Amino acid sequence: MIESIKRKVDWTNYSPQTNSYHWEITIALQPEIFCYSNLKYFHTGSYKANFYKCGDDLVPLHYLAWSKITSLNRDFHQPQYFGILYLA
Repeated sequence: MIESIKRKVDWTNYSPQTNSYHWEITIALQPEIFCYSNLKYFHTGSYKANFYKCGDDLVPLHYLAWSKITSLNRDFHQPQYFGILYLA
């Protein structure tokens, strides 16, 4: 199933002041990818979500979130920091 995921990443607008990039990713997922989920329907529209990478067992210890989290709390499940996903 992983092979069926199509993606396009666009890195643009580097900001030297903040040493950051604006980036965008487009992912095409087939409904079968959710075969182990209780998700019953897909609806087009916008949704709030975030994606995380936790390297808490790695050296050096590190964390990464798709949508920036400015809280000092390492709780990544904070909806106020979620980004917008668009389903079409």
